[in-house]
Amino acid sequence: MKVSVVIPTHNSAKTVETALKSIKEQTITAEIIVVDDMSTDGTAEIAEKYGIVIRQKSNRLRARIIGAINATGDFILNMDSDQFLAKDAIERALKVEKRITALEEVSCGNGMIAKLNKLDKEIVHKYWRENLDPISGAIKPRFYERDLLLQVYKKIDSLADKLTMYEDAITYYEAFRISNSSIQDIGYVEKAIYHLEEDSLIHYMKKWYRYGRNAKFLEQTEYNFFLKNRGVRRGNLMEKIELLPLILIKGIPYFLGFYLSWFFWRL
Repeated sequence: MKVSVVIPTHNSAKTVETALKSIKEQTITAEIIVVDDMSTDGTAEIAEKYGIVIRQKSNRLRARIIGAINATGDFILNMDSDQFLAKDAIERALKVEKRITALEEVSCGNGMIAKLNKLDKEIVHKYWRENLDPISGAIKPRFYERDLLLQVYKKIDSLADKLTMYEDAITYYEAFRISNSSIQDIGYVEKAIYHLEEDSLIHYMKKWYRYGRNAKFLEQTEYNFFLKNRGVRRGNLMEKIELLPLILIKGIPYFLGFYLSWFFWRL
C-alpha cells in the first residue's frame, strides 16, 4: 500500500523542513505533496527538495483537495506544516487496516500556549474512544483511504474557498457517514504526530478571532450543528479546571470574532 502525505503551506519556512524530514525518515517511503499558498519566505523552495510542490492561491481545505487529487497513494495523510511524525507513524497507521485512522497528537514547544495545548491534548487522548465521535468528539482523524477522501471532497467542494475552520471536523463527519462507519471502525495510533506550538499569546488569540469570524459562515451551512459543541471537552472536574485558562484564551477572541461578524452582517 502506498501513502501520500499532503501538506498545505503559507509562509511556513520556519517549520516545514522539520515536517518534511520526518516524512523522509519514515520506516515506509511516502509520497510528499506540498500545496503552497504563494508563500514569499522561501517555503516552496525548501519543499521542492523533498517532493512535489503545487503553487496555487488556496486556503487549507482547498489545498487538501488539490493535494488529494494529485496524490497517487492508496491512503492520504493530512499533515500541517508545523507538525512532524514519529519515525514509524505511517507504518503503524497502515497496520491498523482501517479506512479512517486517527493519529494521537502531542503538543511540544516552549511557552504558555505550548504547555496549555499539551495538557489539552493529553486529556483529549486519554478519552480517545469517546473523542472519536464525529460530531461531539475532539479528535479528528488525519489518515484516510484516498478513494473515500475524494468522495468527501467532492461533497464539500462548494465550501472549500470559504471555510477556514472546522474543515477537519466536516471531512471526518462526511467520511464517517459515507463509509457507514461506527466508532469501532475507526483506527487509532498512539503518539504518532507532534505539533510544534510556537504561537505567541497575541498571535494565538488573533487566530481564534479569525476562527470566530469564520464560524459565522458555518452557521449558514448544513454543518451548523458543529457550533453547538465548540469548546466542549470530556474529562473530570479537575481536568476541566486545569483547561480553563486555555478555554478563555481561545474563547474570548472566538466570541468576539463571531459576534462582531453577526453585528456587521446585520448592518
